[in-house]
Amino acid sequence: MFRPVSPDNLADSLILSAELVLLDHVADPALTEIAKKVRNLGVPILGDVEGRSESALQLAGLIDHLIVPSDFARWASKSICLEDACSHLAQTKRAATVVTAGSDGCYYSSGANNSITHVPAFKVESFDTNGCGDTFHGAFALAVARNFSLDHTITFASAAAAVKASGANGAKRGWNALPTLDDIILLLRPYSDHPSALLERIANIAMDQSTRATTS
Repeated sequence: MFRPVSPDNLADSLILSAELVLLDHVADPALTEIAKKVRNLGVPILGDVEGRSESALQLAGLIDHLIVPSDFARWASKSICLEDACSHLAQTKRAATVVTAGSDGCYYSSGANNSITHVPAFKVESFDTNGCGDTFHGAFALAVARNFSLDHTITFASAAAAVKASGANGAKRGWNALPTLDDIILLLRPYSDHPSALLERIANIAMDQSTRATTS
């Protein structure tokens, strides 16, 4: 059962303990007041905004890393062209604006550079695309928290979504198909255009997690 969350449900100490807060908005009431509280505490916000409403647009204006699906971007911008739609949403100087487009990849812009970059999706045989968007957002959040560059963050998140879609060649579904860091490295390694620095950073995260699991 869906239960609305209010700012009172989130203690300041909890918010301040986070490197990043991910707000997932699909329907009203929008999480605008929560976003205001998080911003006032100085913690970056990553927003997955889908609900088509004025309150959703207000929420989008409070987000540092905005990720929206293509249908929301077209609705908000009144433009069919996704590059133009991304450009419209990126008029604010947020850290990143990203429009996801499934098998067509994604379009993104940074606050420092208003130009729009298109990144094609990784070519995998898709068996189950349910949850790929959430996988993209989760991987994006991890990369931001680990201070990846925006280019590396987009590549990392796109690879994670591709691994989820492939479902280990159809052998896995649902939660079982969520990618591990090793899965992402395996997908990226054949692509010579992706710098070794990105692979090294992902490997370091995996090593750090392994060390924590061993010592806990």
